[in-house]
Amino acid sequence: MYAVGVTFENEKVKAVAQTNSSKSGAIVLVKNVKNCQVSSKEQLKYTDKLQYQSQVGLSKMFSRCQVSVSVGSDKIVNADEREVVGQNVRCQVCLNGDITSGNVQSGLGVVF
Repeated sequence: MYAVGVTFENEKVKAVAQTNSSKSGAIVLVKNVKNCQVSSKEQLKYTDKLQYQSQVGLSKMFSRCQVSVSVGSDKIVNADEREVVGQNVRCQVCLNGDITSGNVQSGLGVVF
């Protein structure tokens, strides 16, 4: 199991993505989109293969957030049934009306 630590510095938010893939190396892309749709999810699990979860003290910021994962051309929103293995995972986090997104792969810690 490889852990990937991702920090959204501009939003002062920390999150952790985990995947069982042994591949490493990724290009991280960050963008903000205004007026995103929101739903209430503090912790989302994408099977036992991949987890995206909030850490201590983030429940308030995540209380109005929608988290989605895109694998290839498939977009997964609030998914708990898709198995994601050995793929480049795109995470979008809706924070205070903006979407901050990044491409994340296993074995790589990124600060942006």
